[in-house]
Amino acid sequence: MDTHHTSTHRIPRPTGGGADPATARPERADGAFSRLPDLLPDGRLLDRDSLPPGRSGGAVLWLSDRPVADAGVWWGHLRRMHGASGLWPVLVGGPRAGPFRPWRTGDLTPCPVSAVDAVDPTEVLARLWPRPGSAAVDPASAPGGTTHPMTPGAMPADFPGPARPVGRGRPPEVVADECALVLAVWRRPWLGLVAASRGADAPAVCGWPGAQRHTRDLPGLCAVLRSWEERFGARVVGLGHDSLDVAVARPPTTPSAALAVAAEHYAFCPGNLHPLDGRPAGPDLKCYALDLIHRRRWHFWWD
Repeated sequence: MDTHHTSTHRIPRPTGGGADPATARPERADGAFSRLPDLLPDGRLLDRDSLPPGRSGGAVLWLSDRPVADAGVWWGHLRRMHGASGLWPVLVGGPRAGPFRPWRTGDLTPCPVSAVDAVDPTEVLARLWPRPGSAAVDPASAPGGTTHPMTPGAMPADFPGPARPVGRGRPPEVVADECALVLAVWRRPWLGLVAASRGADAPAVCGWPGAQRHTRDLPGLCAVLRSWEERFGARVVGLGHDSLDVAVARPPTTPSAALAVAAEHYAFCPGNLHPLDGRPAGPDLKCYALDLIHRRRWHFWWD
């Protein structure tokens, strides 16, 4: 295997300050939504009444009441306001799911940003790596989750190491705005706002449960997202019931670099290569990697 892919360097642990110091803001508590922008579409705050029984806290998400026309335009507008509002926009929903589950069904379990700060993304990826002969699901996942046995020899036995940063590319904000425009056309999404100082923290702050068929380690997944922000200019754009869309300003440009990124994707979301619902396996790691070269949107699906 290419020596680039088997590098033993570690991912620098991102700090809580955010990938873009110009837009980073400290985490705020119950008053986090006091600066909701004017003229938003009709919507509501999801607060403690939307959380599981026994949990308490302030609002975790603002969500529109229905699909939003020009949601991609709205996303870019709200993203540009993030530095003043402290609210990160997300396109909510997907091709098969509406906004009710998990957003309005008590399935949100927010976790503090400090939990993300404490996690090493390299250790997360190494732990989540599905080993040959094992099931492609983290032991901490929800009981009864569907598993997909790995084929011995199909993948390396252990996580081969993190990908190196890609140094040059387009401005991340521009690429994220373009990605949001495309996703909005495809999916007619609802519009959401999360009180997060950076997009990578948004899943943790709002308690998104979309990856639970693979792992319950939401802080760990967000730590990896932070590292992608810093290494690849990635920005979280969309959250679905069991999916995540990330815009990528500095994608890999060579097969060897893409192979290293593909390994991270496989640890982060094995279902991209081996569906968790028992369907036939998808492409092998090398074929999957080739599709990542110059790709500016990474889609993850845990169904």
